Parts: sequence; C-alpha cells; structure tokens
Amino acid sequence: MSKRISRRRVLQLGAAGTLGYLFTGSATSVMRAAGANDRLRVAGIGVGGKGASDIQQASQVMEVVALCDIDAQRLDQRAASWPTAKKYFDYRKLFDEMMKTIDAVTVSTPDHSHTLPSVLAMRAGKHVYCQKPLTHRRSRPG
Repeated sequence: MSKRISRRRVLQLGAAGTLGYLFTGSATSVMRAAGANDRLRVAGIGVGGKGASDIQQASQVMEVVALCDIDAQRLDQRAASWPTAKKYFDYRKLFDEMMKTIDAVTVSTPDHSHTLPSVLAMRAGKHVYCQKPLTHRRSRPG
C-alpha cells in the first residue's frame, strides 16, 4: 500500500534537511559550500575576555582584518595572533575606515556598550555576532 506525500510535506522535509545541515555541519564545510575562493573578512570589537575566544573561533573560518578594544594591553595581546589586522581603540573609527572592507563583526563588549556597534553594523548590512543576553530581567515563575 503506497502512501501519498503532498508537495507541502516534501518542501518541509527539504527545508528541514537543509537547515539541519547548516546548524549541525562543521563550520568549515559550510564555508566550502559558499565557495572555495570566498573568504569572509571579520572585525572584532572587544577582544579581551570572552571576546578573545569569539574572535579566535571566527578566525577559523574568516580572515581577521581589524581588532578594536579600549585596553591597549589586551589589544596588543590579541593583535599578536593576527599581525596584518588593523588595530583600533574606537569602533567608530574602525567603521569609518573599514566598513566597505569587512563582511562580519563580533561584538563582545560590556553589557552597557554592545548595542550601538551591533546596530550600526547591522544597518550597514554586516553580519553580527553579539555576545550578550537579550534581556536584563529574568522571567518570574507562575
């Protein structure tokens, strides 16, 4: 006995399979799918603490072209890993000089200062990874 499958169900299964691959496939295999010669360029804003691991992970699939941090010691420490990356103390100057060059931004600044660089980058059409919670309130039970 054969079971009929609707076109809608075929599309749902196809979409689920594609999304499943993108979320569970390794980052390098997804990058290969985008094109062997396409190398995205990323800038890291806030590269100390958690920002250090964020930009390190991004560097595995993208080229780090700019780093920004207000702490000169942390900035120099991270910049040692990517000597060709430009260094900035102010993200506004980074955006002024590098906005046409970069494809993505990691924002790992303190809670009170992550919104503006994230919004500016998104409005410019850049991909943004922001290392912050979405709210400041915890939900109350019941």
